[in-house]
Amino acid sequence: MATLRNNHRPNQGKKSEGYVVRLSVFLIFSVILIVVLGYSLSNSNTDSGFVPAPQPTAKTFKNTSGAIPQTAAQLTPRGGNFENVHHTYYSLGYSEEHEQAAWVAYTLTAQSLYVPNVKRAKRFKYDPKVSTYSANHSDYSHSGYTRGHMAPAGDMAFNRQAMEETFYMSNMSPQIKQLNNGIWKELEETVRDWAIDYDELLIVTGPILSEANKQIGKKNKITVPEAFYKIILDAKGDKREGIAFVIPHRVCDERLEVFAKSIDTVEEMTGLDFFAERTDITDLDNLESTFNLKYWKFEENRYKDRVEKWNHEK
Repeated sequence: MATLRNNHRPNQGKKSEGYVVRLSVFLIFSVILIVVLGYSLSNSNTDSGFVPAPQPTAKTFKNTSGAIPQTAAQLTPRGGNFENVHHTYYSLGYSEEHEQAAWVAYTLTAQSLYVPNVKRAKRFKYDPKVSTYSANHSDYSHSGYTRGHMAPAGDMAFNRQAMEETFYMSNMSPQIKQLNNGIWKELEETVRDWAIDYDELLIVTGPILSEANKQIGKKNKITVPEAFYKIILDAKGDKREGIAFVIPHRVCDERLEVFAKSIDTVEEMTGLDFFAERTDITDLDNLESTFNLKYWKFEENRYKDRVEKWNHEK
């Protein structure tokens, strides 16, 4: 009869069984100890008053009736021969001579930006409120210029009506793609950051127009602006500030801060008197004559994205 290997001998089996029993007891004891310690720590946190801080979410903000401020006539600037048109959430002064708005004004709030976005509209359409008829979608086709929003769709994504109204052709101005998707995009996103920081901003934006500028359009002659302006006014809080930007109509590699101006400077360039109806802003003269770059935050990474990526997109 063949001799068995050592690991199959009968006495080795008994030792193995004893080892398994001891190991099982140890594991059971370890599990019990872990459960007891976890329960004790949990009670300790509760007794000391430890409560996790609630995390803010978009659900905190509700798009209730009247929650999003609507544009009023008091945002209409004085000056110029324009047809003033008031939509639900923004107003504009339409220039028939240049077939676009000379100014677009609206209120931008943190609350409106926290509301979940509706889908972006796809169809550009003429503005039914412009008595002389606005430019057509086809006037921009094959022109080499994009339909640049003055009131950005991103600012009006809090409900379907606001979104649809931003796609009226009266809200469009000819922009080269590298501007529309470059520094103009950076400025729009930066302003949205500021609205969240300061709760509510008054915005007026538009083109710098001249009769000598190039025109596009088959049916309607649309002036190609030499530059674009955007005015931002924080007039709600205790510390009030105003700033403006004049962006040349070209590819811009300079930092956004380079194009900062006072509101008075834009008034001189456009012949418009902004916020003239806001008699409640007692320090308006000072807000329009000066600007403080330290009050406004600029994102370095966004600037780098623009220079390294956005300016080169075809």
